Amino acid sequence: MNGAGHMEPRSGRSGGAVSPVEQDMMKKLEAALSKQSLGAESKGQLAARRREEEAGCKCGALMRASQLVDQVISESFRRLGSMVGAHPIWVIIVTLLFVALSAIPLLEKAYPGKGLVAFHEELDKDKLYAPTGFRSSDDSKYVKSIYDKEQLTQLVLVKRDTTSGSRNVLTRDLVAEAWDLWEWIRTLEVEYENQTYRWEDVCARNEKPDSDEQLPCKMFSIFDVWSLNRTAFEMDDNYLETMTKKTVAPGEELVKGLAKGAVTGYGALLFRDLVLGQDYVTTDENGILKSAEVFRITMIKKEHRREILGKNYDPVTTAWEAELIDLVTFRWQGRLKGYAASFEEVDRQSEEQVHEDLLFAALSYVFVIIISHFVLFRNNRSFCKAHLTLVSIVAITCSIITALGVVNLMGVPYNLVVNTVPFLMVGLGIDDTFVIMGAYASTPPYHTVQQRIEETMMRAGTSIFVTSLTDFVAFAFGTFTRIPAMRAFALYAAAGVFFDFLYQVTFFVAFVVLDTRREERSRKGAPLFGLGPVPPAAPQKGAPKAQEMSKMEAQCGKQVGGTVIKHEVNRKRTYEKQISMTEWKMQTGEEYPKCCGSGEFDPQAPSSSRKVIGEWLPSLTLHPMGMAIVMIIEAVVVGIAIYGCTKVYMDFRYTAWFVPKDSWLNDAFAVEDKYFGGTKINFYVFTKEPLDGGTYFDHLDELEALGEAMRNSTDISDRPLPFTFWYDNFVLWLKFYHPTDLINDRPPDADTFTEWTKEFLSTTGQAHLGDVIFSEDMTRIISTRTTAFTKPIGPMSDMIKVVDNVQAAATAASPNLQAFPYGGLFPFIDSFRIVTEETIKNVISAMVAVGLVCLLVLADFPTTFAVIAMIALTDLWVFGSMWYLGLQFNLVTSINLILAVGIAIDYSAHVAHSFLVVDGSRRQRAQKALYHIGGEVFSGAATTLVAVGALFFAEHFIFHVFFKMFSVIILSGIWHGLVVLPIVLSVMGPPSYSAR
Repeated sequence: MNGAGHMEPRSGRSGGAVSPVEQDMMKKLEAALSKQSLGAESKGQLAARRREEEAGCKCGALMRASQLVDQVISESFRRLGSMVGAHPIWVIIVTLLFVALSAIPLLEKAYPGKGLVAFHEELDKDKLYAPTGFRSSDDSKYVKSIYDKEQLTQLVLVKRDTTSGSRNVLTRDLVAEAWDLWEWIRTLEVEYENQTYRWEDVCARNEKPDSDEQLPCKMFSIFDVWSLNRTAFEMDDNYLETMTKKTVAPGEELVKGLAKGAVTGYGALLFRDLVLGQDYVTTDENGILKSAEVFRITMIKKEHRREILGKNYDPVTTAWEAELIDLVTFRWQGRLKGYAASFEEVDRQSEEQVHEDLLFAALSYVFVIIISHFVLFRNNRSFCKAHLTLVSIVAITCSIITALGVVNLMGVPYNLVVNTVPFLMVGLGIDDTFVIMGAYASTPPYHTVQQRIEETMMRAGTSIFVTSLTDFVAFAFGTFTRIPAMRAFALYAAAGVFFDFLYQVTFFVAFVVLDTRREERSRKGAPLFGLGPVPPAAPQKGAPKAQEMSKMEAQCGKQVGGTVIKHEVNRKRTYEKQISMTEWKMQTGEEYPKCCGSGEFDPQAPSSSRKVIGEWLPSLTLHPMGMAIVMIIEAVVVGIAIYGCTKVYMDFRYTAWFVPKDSWLNDAFAVEDKYFGGTKINFYVFTKEPLDGGTYFDHLDELEALGEAMRNSTDISDRPLPFTFWYDNFVLWLKFYHPTDLINDRPPDADTFTEWTKEFLSTTGQAHLGDVIFSEDMTRIISTRTTAFTKPIGPMSDMIKVVDNVQAAATAASPNLQAFPYGGLFPFIDSFRIVTEETIKNVISAMVAVGLVCLLVLADFPTTFAVIAMIALTDLWVFGSMWYLGLQFNLVTSINLILAVGIAIDYSAHVAHSFLVVDGSRRQRAQKALYHIGGEVFSGAATTLVAVGALFFAEHFIFHVFFKMFSVIILSGIWHGLVVLPIVLSVMGPPSYSAR
């Protein structure tokens, strides 16, 4: 592999065409290394070492297969280069047409309602994070099929402004002010399709079987104490006693609450904890309420979703909620401060923040353009290629557009995690550009345009093909995950890698062709950087005339001044003796003045990155003392990483991490967490139709056992809401209304049980109307549900244990009724059950896949193993660093651990292949490998790091994780690819290809 990153031949002159400057530099490097080597070991030991390295078996089947693959790939890219070189304009036009066609699905995303085809986008957390084949996925489908009318919870919290000193909100004037806010809320109006909607129109209501009666809205508030009648409150002289009586205190028997009428408008028990909070309520010596610090209004909204401009939502409820938030949070002025919160608002703000942070993609592009200009800059107007950076950015952008369009057209929905793909692609794409331009810089300027492009593609094509293939394979293996969000990201990323590779070797190279023509014209004196007409060539003293020179250039093997000029492209990538640029300039009379400074520009002089990485770095790291220091550093960092690995734990805090830091929603959730349960999770316990084909009456024992098991469970909290089982309340109702008709405290038969259940739900048990579902003919119960809260829980691992315990208890108590718990967070919980297994499986699979690709290309087991070891160490560094960076193990960090495999391979594979190509002792070959390819690898990594650095300014949790982990991936990849791997190869590397 030469300095441009191209794959060198495995037979013939492995060094390829090397300029005199490079030859002189190589001699100096070899002399310096030989001197170091002799200082460390005797001449006899050195000779024995060289004999050992040069010894080896003949090429085996693996070597022959690898050579065949290499030849096929090289010839394919030579032909591709020939085609692009002959028709660059057509290649550009065809590429842009294809990009335009693939962008059609994105029009709907950018301009809703104006696209030609639908844009598939998924925002439903259940569908994104619920792993396929797991219980939560089936449970979610069941719940939505039975309880088809989704209901959303809207919280309004009212807290006293603390600047006033006292925090008590139970004074009469503050309760009256809370009434003012509630009346404003009730009269809020929104218009949609020429209709006006208020709270009564968007609230959820229970429905009586076989009745069109409109029941009250479902809500919990302190105003239910007076049946939502303000006049009753104003006339109540003992309002605190009334509040005490009409609310169910913590630990109070439910039957007592029912007896004293402590119920809401729609019939549910009014629990004090739900409206005044749990731990900041005080009473006097008689148990009368004395003070509280907060009111909470819990409003249950109906939601009838429909597809509108590519999104699935209820437009009326969404518009009303927006008005409510504006009123409570921004327009309300008073001694009480209002807060509004809902999980739907979390989703909206998270999506908006992602869209805002995508603006930093433009900033990353600016950073890349600036750095790439320095990398591709040449201090001469003819040879400068910095302007091609813009072409590369266009090619990368086209690859992103095509990947998003094509994959979305295949029906794979777009989601929040996919938003990181543009940042990933800009780093990978610019790396391919550097490899292509490095190979181009190694081609002799006196070759024809067609020849230079063919040579460039032969050299660079194989290199970027291998790295792109390994990246593609690493991402493709991520599609085998059972978590839909991760699978979609892997598909979009794999498609991005493929199309970036395709556009780099076609679209970008087509512009290189045009620029090579410009370069040739500029060298011949054309003004405007080669865009103007070429002036007539004047005869040069002591040099052939221009027309004579052209004839000689066209003749392969023609001697000029005794030097053989080889113009024919050798398909084995070896060349006859080439003349130096000094000889060429003397013979043609061409001059290459510097743009900045004085003197002449040498197009074959090594770049700054090659000097730093190819000369200075190995002089330090490959010295015995440097090798020892590097190994000590590696051992220390590995130890630190292993310690960090033991501290990493699973966690995912949706409301805390996905809400923008400066959002008012954070204040609302802080109040909610402080006063109303914090880390407790709300869920339901469901029952289904009996497995044995019977009825619920046949399994009353199981209903009793289920209620007993849930109440006694240490994983279920009795605050802010105890487990209020509908069947327990039904039994109390039976004892009150049908005491003489019961047989062993139960209805006498199945039909009576059904009729009495309907009667209960239509009277005292109205609160349970939406929790007991009958068959269509209303003759039997087919499903029930009861709400519950978990105990306070910490990390996600605790949450998994709680769900498992409740599931086991429900199944044991009610096996025939198939009892199971389910809540909105359960899909997340199930995804965490397998995230460790999925991550390990995908990382190992990706390593095996890229290892097989490397083995086929490198044709050497030890070197392939060394490369895989570097990838494993990089992933170890990344995982271990998570604890120090304040990151937890979850779906987002898991994706980055899988990405590390595809990214880290780029830094090691180039160096490993170059080490096998060059000749010399192990240490000399390690230094030559860095000299040949290290500069380009470093430039690509540095540019990627700068691109990712733009995410430092982003606010969304996903981008913050991406920034932190990708920074570690790149730095660790550079360290292991350019520092550790050369040391390993210099000590125990295999013989070169030519020595076998």
